Amino acid sequence: MRIRLQLDSRTPTRKLQDFMLMETRFKMLTKSKPEDAKKLWAEAQRDVEARYRLYEYLAQRKTAPEPTAAD
Repeated sequence: MRIRLQLDSRTPTRKLQDFMLMETRFKMLTKSKPEDAKKLWAEAQRDVEARYRLYEYLAQRKTAPEPTAAD
């Protein structure tokens, strides 16, 4: 039995940085190494967006019918 992926959440609207800055360990990075933090935030955001696009693709993909005993 094949189960199709179903997304049960909407497309993210907030940036990852907004969420992560609620934690002190990530705030400290922006204070101690602002240039590195800027690069890492951008890379992480690209990763989040790419991963969500992959999930959307997988959810929309048609699945092939299961082979039967006669096949």
